[in-house]
Amino acid sequence: MPGPLGNFCNDDNSFCIDITHANANNGQLWGTLKDNAQSYPIAGSYYHRDSTYTDVWFMTGIADAKDSWQGEMDCLRGYPTLSAIRAHATEGGRHALTGYHLKEKALPQSIHCAHASAQTPLSGGLFVQLKRWMLG
Repeated sequence: MPGPLGNFCNDDNSFCIDITHANANNGQLWGTLKDNAQSYPIAGSYYHRDSTYTDVWFMTGIADAKDSWQGEMDCLRGYPTLSAIRAHATEGGRHALTGYHLKEKALPQSIHCAHASAQTPLSGGLFVQLKRWMLG
């Protein structure tokens, strides 16, 4: 499975996470979070859970507070997505959690979904069910 490189955005492209560098040797990633006109560096790590999912973790430094992100990339909807939960530090040492579902900006041939599809887990599951039925 290829690395997590890509530019993942909301529907109006006002919020994007652009992962520009990934090191396959140690699983480290770097990039930029773009929130309207503001840009912030991100740094973290990734791990290929299986042929369909890649887990990602990273930090952003926004307004002197470190936000932590945890999420996953997949291709189950037919296009690459990044779904993540952001833990944002607020006043008084509390954290606000916000969920994001970002789609990769359209590419002619996305490298993320070349080997994965929604059919892969489904057909594997059907094969196991069929085998159990045949064995009784």
